[in-house]
Amino acid sequence: MQQKNESWQPLGAGYWAKVSREHRFSTDTLLLSYFSSPRPGEKRAAELCAGCGALSLLWMRGRERPLEIDAVEIQEPAYLLMCQSVSRNGLSKNYHPIREDLRKLKGILEGNQYDLVACNPPYMPPGTGIPSREASIRAARHEGECTIEDVVRAAARLLRPGGRLCLCQRPERLCSILES
Repeated sequence: MQQKNESWQPLGAGYWAKVSREHRFSTDTLLLSYFSSPRPGEKRAAELCAGCGALSLLWMRGRERPLEIDAVEIQEPAYLLMCQSVSRNGLSKNYHPIREDLRKLKGILEGNQYDLVACNPPYMPPGTGIPSREASIRAARHEGECTIEDVVRAAARLLRPGGRLCLCQRPERLCSILES
């Protein structure tokens, strides 16, 4: 059943993402999906702070299925949108939405098993910028549910030696990312 503020957005190659006013994707998602696109031989990937899952859904377009994806999202409404997208696109075998805090993945996702981890994390550290009145948008833009350190720590645990972490972040956060 489609809610009032939900719609299906085409991703190309016959793939669709379910989005809402609160949980949608942006140009950053598209750019990060191309930048981080799984390479030949990469078989297992994770998306952290997945939202509606558009980034990792874009990875699946035109792909012959050996890629396994675990997509982690803390907000239930976004997680439910992602589940609907996985179902509509027939990806249930290879794409696993996970509703969890990325700081609590130990025991849920195995460490040292992923070739690729990608994340479009919150851009603003606490106390900066103008926080949105809407909790879902505030969580996506401001470090409250997780920090860049939390993202890097989760990725470091998940990635196999030689694995890749791909992020989309503002240039002024580069020092924080490298420090983490």
